[in-house]
Amino acid sequence: MTSFVPTSGVPVQLLGGRRWMAVVGSVGQPRDGDSAACFAMFDTGTREITYCRVPYDVEAAAARIRENGLPLWLADRLLLGR
Repeated sequence: MTSFVPTSGVPVQLLGGRRWMAVVGSVGQPRDGDSAACFAMFDTGTREITYCRVPYDVEAAAARIRENGLPLWLADRLLLGR
């Protein structure tokens, strides 16, 4: 098993005859210091996975968290990407 940090928008070829596991993150509550939304696309025809990062209005999302009485640390986490 190895670790790999992908580049957003650059397809990664998954070689046949191997098992693959991709940890793709999620939209919101980031853990990697990047507040952009994270998702991945898998092309079954080419066997390529592409990780994507998409910026969004993090300030507005944090404000909505605060306005709705949720714990403040949830809003702070969005802003910090942690």
